[in-house]
Amino acid sequence: MKQWRSVLACFLLAGGMMLLITRPAYAGRWSQAGNNRYDSDGDGTMTTGWVQDGNHWYFMRGDGAMATGWIKDGEKDYYLSASGAMLSNTTTPDGYFVGESGEWIPSSEATSGVDTTNLAVSAGSYSVNHVDADCAIEADVSVSGSGGSVAKLVIFGSTAAMSFDLVTDSTAQGTYFYRENIHSNAVGGQDYSRVDQYPKAELGKTYHLMIAFRRDGQGTVYLNGELLDTFWNPEMTKFPHFDPAVEAGAMVNGSTVQAVFSNITVKKGDRISSTGWHTKNMDNNPGIHSDVSQFPSHGVIRIGGTLQLRHGENWDTAYDGTSGKIYFQ
Repeated sequence: MKQWRSVLACFLLAGGMMLLITRPAYAGRWSQAGNNRYDSDGDGTMTTGWVQDGNHWYFMRGDGAMATGWIKDGEKDYYLSASGAMLSNTTTPDGYFVGESGEWIPSSEATSGVDTTNLAVSAGSYSVNHVDADCAIEADVSVSGSGGSVAKLVIFGSTAAMSFDLVTDSTAQGTYFYRENIHSNAVGGQDYSRVDQYPKAELGKTYHLMIAFRRDGQGTVYLNGELLDTFWNPEMTKFPHFDPAVEAGAMVNGSTVQAVFSNITVKKGDRISSTGWHTKNMDNNPGIHSDVSQFPSHGVIRIGGTLQLRHGENWDTAYDGTSGKIYFQ
């Protein structure tokens, strides 16, 4: 009996060693110092770079502190959540696609080899790369605010324009999509689509919008990669060039807007580019500002603020002074 106990003890010891060896290398090795979280290997040495704990990957900076938010590793960008876990095959809180391995994927590559089944936004079957148009702009768009706000993709001619809008207001209509077909900037020149033509939208949700224009006067709008509407603007055919833009604004004095445009891609003639355009700031209200600081690196533009109007002005009378606007040239 004593001999069997010895054999059993040896077996349990060996089994315990096997369990120790096969345990995830970093499980249970986290430590906290102030606001920073650290990891160490088996001999107590602080780790740096990528580490795995269970099904999640974390990145430890050069000083050993766990990273959060955006990081650059080599030539690739990754997003780490507030807990430090790397996001993958999803959309980040600020509107970027990250692939299966966690790396940021530009809009032009977002549907190439990536499973987009569970993404909130998908480029679908149409993009600026696959649409018959002389000018087009697409982006992932979200809008929030109080008192009435709008985020839109626009194609401008000299005195005419067309846009595809994501609108939220305080009426029973709530949040919805809207198409503007402006034959003239003069009073009475605007031709708006009926709101109930389009699907219902949700406040704060990100949608993939695209508007395209053909030189024969045809305009088209697309929602999440699907054709939504076709319309005509013959006045637009008179202009030698067009300026695509992103725009966001508010409706009444004191109302607010926060709009995010990400994965922006623009087509002008034969040129298609995500981040290679010169941006021209056309903000026209002192309370609403455009931020293009992340456009060259990540293709993101934010427009937000509180509408400031003079006494007696409103959305209609001060139409050209209620928004932040960025042209692509």
